[in-house]
Amino acid sequence: CDWSSDVCSSDLRPSYPEAACNLGQALLVRGLFREGWERYESRWKLASMPARPFRQPWWRGESVIGRTILLHAEQGFGDAIQFVRFVPLVRALGADVILEVPRELMRLFAPIARDGVRLVQRDHDLPHFDLHCPLLSLPGALGCDLADIPAEVPYLVAETGAVEHVAGAIDKNPELAQAVKSEPNTAQLWDTAVKLEGLTRGTGVHAAGVVIEIGRAH
Repeated sequence: CDWSSDVCSSDLRPSYPEAACNLGQALLVRGLFREGWERYESRWKLASMPARPFRQPWWRGESVIGRTILLHAEQGFGDAIQFVRFVPLVRALGADVILEVPRELMRLFAPIARDGVRLVQRDHDLPHFDLHCPLLSLPGALGCDLADIPAEVPYLVAETGAVEHVAGAIDKNPELAQAVKSEPNTAQLWDTAVKLEGLTRGTGVHAAGVVIEIGRAH
């Protein structure tokens, strides 16, 4: 098949959403964003990823002027961090935005909670809203192509005190510093995560299961 807008449509079985989802990811990798986002919506047909049962309608790009929309994180922390960049675009359309994220991301996403965006922790009571949309569905609903992806960086900034605490702890621990700067194998990755969890305890920074790199601006 070719990579046109109706790519492989005759080859995909409606009962095989895994194929459509994988095709969507392949299209996105090739830069065919509009088709890719559409195909990637097939993930909600996967048994492993049921859609949340909200009674409010799913936002598909219609007018949101004067309405309240719930934007909710899905999948992993990295996915939320990448796709939260689209939240201001929804706000710019005239919507009041509720952004629901896991507890571990509340502090990092706090700067976004301004100018009509309310931040709510997952599993807490939700305020009233009229529409909802998962974060990874936003590019498709917004009709984004490559040129439309928000590219202003940084769009998230860690608190200065937390950054200084972690950077200082790494500087005082040569073994940890080497592990953070290297390209670790699985064993090193776990060992680093355990050490990071210990050194960030009490700062409010969640650092379990990740490797970080500290860079200093010049």
